[in-house]
Amino acid sequence: MSLKKDDLSRCYDSLSGGWRMRVLLAKALLWRPDVLLMDEPTNHLCIAGISWLQRIIKEEFNDMTVVMVSHVRSFLNSVAEEIIWFKNKQLEYYKGNYDTFLQTIEDKAAFAERMQSAIDRKKARMEESLQASKAQANAKGHRFKLNRDRIGYFTTMLADVEHVEQEHSQSALRFSTPEPTLPRFSGPLIVAQNLSFTRAPASTTSDEAPGPSASSTTPFQLTDVSLNVEAGQRLAILGANGQGKTTLMNLLAGELNPCSGSVQIRVPSFGYFKQDVVAELGREDLPALDRLCSKHPTVKRHDLWKHIGSFGLGAPQTAERTALKNLSGGQRVAYAFAELSLDAPSVILLDEPNSHLDLDALVALEDSLEDYPGALIFVSHDISFILRVATHAMWMDGGRAQRIELDEIETRCLRTTPA
Repeated sequence: MSLKKDDLSRCYDSLSGGWRMRVLLAKALLWRPDVLLMDEPTNHLCIAGISWLQRIIKEEFNDMTVVMVSHVRSFLNSVAEEIIWFKNKQLEYYKGNYDTFLQTIEDKAAFAERMQSAIDRKKARMEESLQASKAQANAKGHRFKLNRDRIGYFTTMLADVEHVEQEHSQSALRFSTPEPTLPRFSGPLIVAQNLSFTRAPASTTSDEAPGPSASSTTPFQLTDVSLNVEAGQRLAILGANGQGKTTLMNLLAGELNPCSGSVQIRVPSFGYFKQDVVAELGREDLPALDRLCSKHPTVKRHDLWKHIGSFGLGAPQTAERTALKNLSGGQRVAYAFAELSLDAPSVILLDEPNSHLDLDALVALEDSLEDYPGALIFVSHDISFILRVATHAMWMDGGRAQRIELDEIETRCLRTTPA
């Protein structure tokens, strides 16, 4: 697991999320269970760490039955031999990896679409026939009546139509960001100049605490980090676990004060999605709508209900009757986006926003961010998400940062060896 002898005495809570995951995997290897259950094991692992985990599962866990929950497409394609799809409170089984599963689903959807078209045509012909029969009966002065067989058949066909329409109308969760009011001046909306930051590892519980490669007495640092992001630009902050990505995001958001340097956000409002927001909302007793109302008392409750409804949280059971702590991780992520987007921020900071999102919701988030006209800075370890969303990239290593080209992202991420 690359844990060094000096690091074994360190407090578990002081490790980054990626290193904590390695400790848990070491325990699994030590126990050698027959069945290993893994709930989103890639969360907080950097891209090189995910590649490392893929190798561990294939080489070290090959004598185990491994059942896992994951929303990382490249990971599923690498390790999955069978997909179990939990849909409408039922399990559906598909052989093969994620791409094979997706192709099967697309083929089924295409078949359903052809079936829908055929039923629509048949329905139209039957309605025309019914109208013609009714007109003919009335012309002869007789009461219009259909035999039971015809009525039953027509009713059955309508039921089939409704079933297909219901299946076809199910859509992925939408992420809706209100249109921000952008300033009239040209130039960057957020500017950081020569940021430096130092703190002792013992006081750190963030995911960006020093990794086990650092001495337990060495303070963690950011050194002379500068960046600027203009409207319409989407900057990805990349790097291995423990290299300062979350620390940088906290400095940009004003959650931490730099030892030197400065941050300027040149717009009235910005939104910040924290890495630990799911855990924070996991302690919230209020339902989603009540919490949003408490944070925005001047906004009408009905308007707030419509707003969270655009994120898939509008059902009364979800919005008003269930405490946020009892919602799923994905639902809490959706609520966090609803909360940060309500003021239509012109600058958005996202620290691992795709953790806990299912694959349909992840695609919806990608669609939303691609259309966002403001300035966006984000941290992610999902290579598919990064390559689709980012227009610019910055690489973090040892507390320092440098701009890299988009075509360098995949190669650099995958060649970074987990320390």
